[in-house]
Order: sequence, then structure tokens, then C-alpha cells
Amino acid sequence: MTTALNGHAIHDKRAEAAVLGACLLERRLPLEVSSVAELRRSDFYSPHHRALWEAMVLVASGGHEVDEVSVLSMLRAEGTLKTAGGASYLAGLATECPAAVDVGRYAQLVTRYAAARRLVDVARDISARGVKLTSHTVDAFLEHSSGEIIRAQEPLRRSASTSRGLWPFETLFGPGQSHEEQRACDYIRTGFQCIDRNTRGFPVGTMSIIAALPSVGKTAFALAAFKNAIEQDVPACFATCEDKASKIAHRLVRQAPASQLRERKAWILDLPKLSPSRLRIHLAPLVKEGLRLVFVDHAQRLRPDRPCASRVLEVESVSNELCALAGDLNVALVLLSQLTRGDWNQRKIPPVGALKWAKALAEDARYIIMLGRMEHVLESKSQGVVDYPHPIYLSVAKNSEGPTIPRDMLIFDPARFGFYPPDLDQRRRGTEVYGTSDPFQPAGSPL
Repeated sequence: MTTALNGHAIHDKRAEAAVLGACLLERRLPLEVSSVAELRRSDFYSPHHRALWEAMVLVASGGHEVDEVSVLSMLRAEGTLKTAGGASYLAGLATECPAAVDVGRYAQLVTRYAAARRLVDVARDISARGVKLTSHTVDAFLEHSSGEIIRAQEPLRRSASTSRGLWPFETLFGPGQSHEEQRACDYIRTGFQCIDRNTRGFPVGTMSIIAALPSVGKTAFALAAFKNAIEQDVPACFATCEDKASKIAHRLVRQAPASQLRERKAWILDLPKLSPSRLRIHLAPLVKEGLRLVFVDHAQRLRPDRPCASRVLEVESVSNELCALAGDLNVALVLLSQLTRGDWNQRKIPPVGALKWAKALAEDARYIIMLGRMEHVLESKSQGVVDYPHPIYLSVAKNSEGPTIPRDMLIFDPARFGFYPPDLDQRRRGTEVYGTSDPFQPAGSPL
């Protein structure tokens, strides 16, 4: 390892050369190792190695084997042969890899040193800005500094993903594989029988959405599903950029005794300025502790990792990053989203297209639960706030993994901040509230 006091030379030249040498020796195989495939040009410290890595990626992306001849030809075509150290340096790389089987370990070294260099650079920048700090700039300084520290850890964020890549059939269908068990663990049950008996719950490795108009009960519904999961010993995390952790805890304790919750393996992430990269950094260590289910409240408050021209593009960027996060960490990610009142008939079950600001959310999500209630009808009949148990209608409006549910009913109890299935009398009376032909047709009297 080579180091220097200014931090910029923190790198391992032999590890960088070993990764490149393994690619030449094994042709395409190293690029199918996740820790190697996640490397970026900027992760390499040496200008020679940056140019060589870029050429190898270009060769591989064209479907060709990564050998000395093809890489040399690409360097000449790109005009970067001199930057890469010339043909002689390329020829000597094959001797720099002690064992190609260890290429993943070498790639991890490259990643760690890249993250260290970026953190050193960020620390110097923060120190320089701190010298000029005033009472008027302290808030901007804190926001900038925290954001830069998180972005500096981007190489580690990439390496925190689970193993993904090319899987041969002899492994997938080998004698040790139980496909029934695999199918069962690919879903996290919501704990609501009306949903689980038809759809099996939230699919793992993808993004799901719970959507409703403001104040309908999507947070309460998500917390109920969160509680149901951890009671089934599914490690879960509830991330919020809107409410404090103490408020979420207060809502949970209305659903279950604190003594029971205390024993569960679960977390609450409370960050007012939450972005996909921050979420990933906080969740990655929890995956090693078995994390399987993540709720994020809510979509419209999340910040993109990069500046975007409009709010619609911001939400699209957030949606794309969250889908990647769910797949990389292999968790069921459930995003809470508001609906726009728009032009749709609010006496009907909300359409998927009503997701606020984000057509991308509807397209990217694999599983969408829509909630609704005719609250103004209930309030008018009770002359005030609806503080008694009343019906909430739901639909699984999208399910890429199986059937949808056009319409069903749960009873929401504000006092318990929880949901439970209606009995026959409650279902009848709930139908009277909303009407028989459509759940949002007002009729009858409230529960």
C-alpha cells in the first residue's frame, strides 16, 4: 500500500493492477464478480489504471473477450494508449495478479481506498469552509457537509449490496435448492388475511407502495403491517422523514405493549432530510443483521441524490434509486405515497394514476395498495371528527407477482391506531355507509 500525508495517494497500486491483470487472464469472468463489476473509473488512483479499466469495460460491453489484443485496440481507438502506460505496461499486467480467484478481495481493497481518498478530500473541503463560517452560513454549512460525507461513501454504498450476477443452472437447480422454500421467503406477509390469502404480501427485492389521500390512514396501515411483521420475527425498519421516532413509537405502543415491542428485532430511522443514498448507507449494516422489510414514509418528502429540473423528475429519480436499493439489499421496500385529488372521481377507489407527481412510481412499483374512505360523509353524519371505529376500503391495484384485489374492507380504530377485519355486522353497516354499488357512494349511517 502507498500512502502520503495529503491523503490523495492513499491507494494500493498492486491491488489495482491485480484486478486489471485478472480481467486479462480470465477474459470476462472477473467482470461477473459483483465487487469487480461495481468498480468505477474514479475508484482507481493511477491514471494508467483508470484508462485501462475504461477500455476493458468498453470491450466487455461490446460482447468481446477482455484480452490484451482487444484492449490494446480499444485504447488506440479511444486515443488513450499513452495515458494507459503504453503497450508494454499492458503486456506486463498479466503478471501482476497472484491468483485470479482472489480478484473479489482485490476489488474490495480498491473500493475501500477510493472511499478513504474521497473522505480525506471532503474533510479538507469542510475544514476550509469552516474557517469562513459565520452565524448566517452555519445551517448551509451543516447541510453541505453532511451531504458531502454521505456522497464520499458512495464506493462503500455500492459494495454493500448483496451478491448478484450470473447464476448457472447447475447451481440454481442443484440438489441442495428448495424452490418451495425460496418462493415462501420471497414475500413478507402484511398480517391482513384479506390481502395475504390472495397475494402473499409484499414481494422481496422490489418496491411496493401504500397510497392514499392525506389523513386517510396510510401511516397507520403501514405501522400495523410493520408490527405484524416483527411479531412474526421478520426484522424490519420504519424510516421516516416526517415524524420523529418518539411519535412513531407512541403510535406503535397503542397497537402493542411496550414490553412486547422491546424484544423485537426492529429499527426506526428518523432523518428529516432523507435521500436514497442516506437510506442505503443506514440500511446496509442492518442487512447483515437479517433486515427483510423496510417502510419509508413518505415518497413526496424524499430528496433526490442529485439536482433535478423539476419535482416530477426528482420523484422519478428517487423512485429509480429505491428500486435499485430494494434489489441490491434484497429487502421488501414499501414506500408510502400521497395521492393527488386531481380529476378522478373520489367516490371510487383511487386509481393508480393518482399517485402524486409520479407516473414513475406507478410504473416502477411491483405491488400497490390503495386506501380510501369517504371521510367527509362520515364526519357530516357524526357532526365532528371521526374518532370511532369505521370502515376503510382497500384494493391491491397492482401486483406484478400475481392477482390483484379489486376491493375489500378493514375497520380502522383511531383509539388503537390499528386495523382489524370486520365482522358480518360491521361489513354490512360499512357497506351502508358507502353504498352497495360502489364503496364511495354515500348511503346509510356510520358505524
